[in-house]
Amino acid sequence: MNIVNEMVSDLNSRKKIETDLKKERSKSNGSRGISWQASSTIILLIGISTLSYAIWFYNTQSQESPLIRVAQFSKPNLSNDNFEPPHAPIKNPMTEKKEIAPLDTTAKKGTSTIKPEKTTAKAPIKSATKPVIKPTNRKIEKPITPKIAKPIKTATKKPVKIAKTDPNKFNKQPIQLTDTQSAKKYYANALVKLNEGDVITAKSLLQKTLSLKITHVAARKTLAGIYINEKELSAAETTLQMGIEKVPEASIFYHWLGRIYMEQGDFEKASTLLLSGSKHAKAGDYFALLALAQQNTPGFKSAIESYRKALNFQPKESKWWLGLGIVLEKSQNWKEAESAYETALQSENLPFNLHSQTSSRLTFVKNQIALLDKK
Repeated sequence: MNIVNEMVSDLNSRKKIETDLKKERSKSNGSRGISWQASSTIILLIGISTLSYAIWFYNTQSQESPLIRVAQFSKPNLSNDNFEPPHAPIKNPMTEKKEIAPLDTTAKKGTSTIKPEKTTAKAPIKSATKPVIKPTNRKIEKPITPKIAKPIKTATKKPVKIAKTDPNKFNKQPIQLTDTQSAKKYYANALVKLNEGDVITAKSLLQKTLSLKITHVAARKTLAGIYINEKELSAAETTLQMGIEKVPEASIFYHWLGRIYMEQGDFEKASTLLLSGSKHAKAGDYFALLALAQQNTPGFKSAIESYRKALNFQPKESKWWLGLGIVLEKSQNWKEAESAYETALQSENLPFNLHSQTSSRLTFVKNQIALLDKK
């Protein structure tokens, strides 16, 4: 309360000061209104007074409000016997004196009066029986005990006992592979060694593969390729000839062996070999090689059919169109030769060094056609 009084007195003093100031300003300025500084000060003072009143009101209300007493509950007394409140003493019915109420001796008409009998005080008899406890109607409140959740048993796997075996009891023997399995193993190891650059070991493993499985096409092809790269043409020729004998449907052996014959300059032998294996061929490269071999033999006209078979597989191959034009020109089939040369020049994959050769041949063919037309 002292604080509130001081604040109120302070407010009053400030109001007096403000009124004095207003009077002075009104005298000096005439009818000039209250400045904004004075208005803001008044608003601040009103807020402070409102806050102080709220604090005072809250303190007075809290003092007048009654105290809240916390309820206390006594712990129930539980036992195996009947419940008896602690304030009721245990009474022995044998020693307790009984008070007999007096009878009404005033009898009405038609009724008899009963005289009270004289009672003599008897000595208390000691009994060995337990005192009787009077039951009460008060309900026994059982204490609430929180239920504790039983821990969940997790299933644990018992360790499996592994029976110890005597290593000497069994005879360890290596598994014997079949020839096919061994050949497959040797070939796989040969490819690994070949990728590592160990050509000698790779050749040895490939030879072992062919000794176990003579019809292994991939192993024979790889071995022949190694021989050709190392310029061992005689070993490559023997390997490929054996492949043609054992696997005659493998056209790759005819193809590679025919190329070896052509590099040796034996076009007739290459042409005969490649023609015998053409029934198994399913690629344009094979027929193009056959046409090139036939082109350099007396029966060069048969190359026309071979070039056309090759172009059926790859119709945009410019080199084969150029070869077909050369064979047609050699056969003096000028119109078809002109068409083949023009197709070769129109294709995009014709090498630059062959453009001039193809153009000159096309000019020559056109001149021959012009001469024939004049006749």
